[in-house]
Amino acid sequence: MCGLRDSVGVADIEVLMGDLRLNVEYVSEGSTDGQKQINARLPRNTRHGEYKLCVRASGVQSAEVPINVIPAKSNPRLERFAINLHDEEVGVHHRFQRFYLLRFQQFCRDTGTQPRELRALDCGCGNGISVEHLARAGFQAYGIDMWRTRVQQWLDRPRLPRSGLCVADGMRLPFSDESFDLVISSGVLEHIGVDEGWNPLYCVRPRANQTAERRRFIAECLRVLRRPGRLYLDHPNGAFPVDFWHPRDHKSGARWHWPSEKFLPTFDEVRTLVDGIDSRVHVRALSPAGRFTYQQSGRHWYGRLLRFPAESLLKCMRAPGFRWLAKSPLNPYLVLEIER
Repeated sequence: MCGLRDSVGVADIEVLMGDLRLNVEYVSEGSTDGQKQINARLPRNTRHGEYKLCVRASGVQSAEVPINVIPAKSNPRLERFAINLHDEEVGVHHRFQRFYLLRFQQFCRDTGTQPRELRALDCGCGNGISVEHLARAGFQAYGIDMWRTRVQQWLDRPRLPRSGLCVADGMRLPFSDESFDLVISSGVLEHIGVDEGWNPLYCVRPRANQTAERRRFIAECLRVLRRPGRLYLDHPNGAFPVDFWHPRDHKSGARWHWPSEKFLPTFDEVRTLVDGIDSRVHVRALSPAGRFTYQQSGRHWYGRLLRFPAESLLKCMRAPGFRWLAKSPLNPYLVLEIER
């Protein structure tokens, strides 16, 4: 669609198909010729037949376009994109409410401070929900992401005091030294220093300078971290043989991978990188119990079968004498707490 203001987002748009109102899920940034892409989902059980579709935004309505709804196979990539957006939103809400806010609040108790006195940064904040949660909990919350499409998602979210979002590269953070008490980067490190694509299956290849790029990213996170301060990095465990977070195609929910792939970092790899930056900091692996919704894996038979045994194992990793399992190949997902 052409002619929409840059500030127009998902909440400002209605897509109507006759008497049906479609669920608008995504609005792109404007292209060079002024066009925006709008993704909208049909209501369930929509009858097949001819309809007239139009778009309303900011008091303006487009011309009606005749369309024909017929039984057909869905577009796998578009369907995967919509599912990923939904999973991301649900996942971020869950992991901050049920996992990370508890640890940030524990840092307050450990240091005898109040949230309003502390600055927190999400390095790779995606849709910005994490920054909202931190701001609502009283922290001075900031987030960066290098994908410019995220700006539209940020504009669709409520603006909160004591928070800020900006487009930036995690390897060149636009903040001065020791600016934050708490830094988090979730699901980012594995995507640094690799080239990824679909051809037609998901494939990933390490770059020649992968180690240097990952070291630079961690070094930036530590550069902006105060003393005392805590950095949280989390990502799938490269020592675990199954990757549940980067499916091989739109149908599968898991894929086998090998250490030679050099995609998913291991605990030892991250610790080596951190030691090379600052040997005085302490790195430890935490149990990821409570972090997951199991929404993605729950769409598959093995996810439903293994959910409760897996969560029981992750809870065991909290117990004294079993905490070492959190950094072992038995843990599918690493949550690393780096303290200085």
